[in-house]
Amino acid sequence: MQQIEPRVQLRHNQYDKYCALAELTTQAQQGEAFGQSEAYISRVRRGRREVNAAFIAGVLAAFPDLRFDDMFEVVGLRPLRRSA
Repeated sequence: MQQIEPRVQLRHNQYDKYCALAELTTQAQQGEAFGQSEAYISRVRRGRREVNAAFIAGVLAAFPDLRFDDMFEVVGLRPLRRSA
């Protein structure tokens, strides 16, 4: 049986919405606010890099009223099958 590795994915629409509300309109501003480089933000936005724990922590620290699942989702989960 092939096992799928769960990963965390950014909810792009929510991210854009909350960054706009906080006036974090450039990737440089977002990187500074979340403790990441502008290049990292760019790669995450283009789907070339998975989000890491430091990015998640930085986003949630910058938006303390949000919950994890407001901005991120876990994908690649599949229920475990029991053998007969």
